[in-house]
Amino acid sequence: MKWITHALIAIGRWLRSLGRAPRERRFRLQVFEERARAVASGRSNEVVALFRSGGTNKWCFFVCPCGCGQQVALNLMTSHHPSWRVVSDEQGPSIFPSVDSTTCGAHFLVRDGHVIWC
Repeated sequence: MKWITHALIAIGRWLRSLGRAPRERRFRLQVFEERARAVASGRSNEVVALFRSGGTNKWCFFVCPCGCGQQVALNLMTSHHPSWRVVSDEQGPSIFPSVDSTTCGAHFLVRDGHVIWC
């Protein structure tokens, strides 16, 4: 079992050397009535930008926390599949279910503004 620990430490060091090691990220929620403003704000590293139209949440946008720089766009409309749900309180936003990025392979949860890696 000790070899597993050593292997995980070595992998972590290798990822850090590539500059792609997942970093601690704390997200905050911003709500927009204009999609273009939500997309632009979602390019900020610490923002989950929620686009809401007519009182209904439509999309959320944020930068992938793995460090790849890609913007993640999640559909929040339950009439379309797949869809996610965003809830927020004073601790920060949570996104349900987990996000499994098809572009960079990152798989994570956002709970109370914190990223939890899967």
